[in-house]
Amino acid sequence: MAITLGGIELPDLTIENEFGWTGVRSEVDRSSGGAPIIWEDVKTGQALDLVGRADTAWIMRATLKALRALAAVPRANYTLNYEGTEYTVRFRNEDGEAIYAEPLVPRPNHEDTDYYRNVCIRLMIV
Repeated sequence: MAITLGGIELPDLTIENEFGWTGVRSEVDRSSGGAPIIWEDVKTGQALDLVGRADTAWIMRATLKALRALAAVPRANYTLNYEGTEYTVRFRNEDGEAIYAEPLVPRPNHEDTDYYRNVCIRLMIV
């Protein structure tokens, strides 16, 4: 199935941290007698990283430039359609590079049709 982010079609990237999120924030304290006191609450803002590896899901430079333009808009939310499921997401600019990719062939004067690998697009579900 197709993957799109803000209307931009993406290659077959995978969600790296799909099952690491429970949506529960927990803290455990101890009573003076040593018994656990557990505080739990619902948390929001699931991190969602779309990734491609060295040998999968290469992405063109033109697509990376279009994604960078989306990531450069402050307070913007976008629709991610991932295999038929829609998420409202934002770029995680606070985590350093919101978009990372390496050129398949490092060279000066890249063209928009050049491919990049080891892609990571850092998003947050809002």
